[in-house]
Amino acid sequence: MEYVILDFEFNGVYSDKLKRYFNEIIDIGAIKVNQDMKIIDEFSVLVKPVVGKNVNKYVQNLTQLTIEELTVNGIPFQKMVSELKDFISDATLITWGISDMKVLSDNYKYFFGTGNLGFIKRFLNLQSYCEEKLN
Repeated sequence: MEYVILDFEFNGVYSDKLKRYFNEIIDIGAIKVNQDMKIIDEFSVLVKPVVGKNVNKYVQNLTQLTIEELTVNGIPFQKMVSELKDFISDATLITWGISDMKVLSDNYKYFFGTGNLGFIKRFLNLQSYCEEKLN
């Protein structure tokens, strides 16, 4: 059994298309571990913004990412998703809370017209699991 532990950074921007604020994914980091929790692979990608024309000051302070760096070094969201699908493969996806999954679904819907993340076979919300086990 393999697990992928995933974390996104996203930039809150106003979308004219959606007529509301939108959390656009700008960075992804993930590691793949085996059943012994040994790291067997890593995935890190900057995503080129399409909706946002600037990086929110809070996000920039947190991530040290600039719009220039994302524009030059980032790849399109669609390419990132293709690479992420290959990276996850049949592994169980793990996140802390559900916010990363919601943001991924929202971005997927924005770019592909559907929020259905069918390429994720198994998902574990580690925060919920820990809360349940630790009361």
